[in-house]
Amino acid sequence: MEHWFVLCTKPQKEFQVERLFQQGGFQIYCPRYADASRIKPFFSCYEFVRFSYPEQYKLVKYTRGVRHVVGNDAGAIPLEDRFIDELRAREIGGLIELEKLGIEPS
Repeated sequence: MEHWFVLCTKPQKEFQVERLFQQGGFQIYCPRYADASRIKPFFSCYEFVRFSYPEQYKLVKYTRGVRHVVGNDAGAIPLEDRFIDELRAREIGGLIELEKLGIEPS
């Protein structure tokens, strides 16, 4: 059964890792936000990938640009689907909307 997991990526490799997993047919989610003139990952060096643990673990872990799958001594820790759903619900036009100086997002 597939679950969402957190990936720790090498610095500034989030978009490369995202592309590799998309090409491999995985569901991957890298939340983004707009910072002045650039689009940046919302969680620097982290993104979310959906896969079957433990069957696909080594394939995910050894993908170029991945440091590790977040977990503990017992293994990778799955996330509930609602966590990803709640992050996506904050998006407007594909970007996480940030509140600025107490002003509600438009």
